[in-house]
Amino acid sequence: QQKLSSAGFKLVPLAVSSNFLVGKTDQEIHLLLKDVAAGKADRIAYGTAKILDFDDRGADGVFAKASADITVIEIKTGSILLSFTLMANARGNDKAAASNAAFQKLGLDIGDKLARDLP
Repeated sequence: QQKLSSAGFKLVPLAVSSNFLVGKTDQEIHLLLKDVAAGKADRIAYGTAKILDFDDRGADGVFAKASADITVIEIKTGSILLSFTLMANARGNDKAAASNAAFQKLGLDIGDKLARDLP
């Protein structure tokens, strides 16, 4: 969010449970969210992130590998403006710290890509 705000994007949170979107196609998500977002936003960005793997290196800590799939849809037309997958690696003292660090790095990378590649 910080990267997008810094790039001049106006962010509007939508109060939607992630369970509401799980297992839905992009078209279904557009239909479900167009009324929620109407008048508030021009685009909807959504996606999933998960930890793929841990590598415990003993005294060197634990490394986590995270992945995210992100899609941005234009509300008015339902067109997909951008869709991509990113991965990030990070280290922590334990699995929880490594996961948090990997998700944080992934979030920064996603923000950079969205700010750079969205029209």
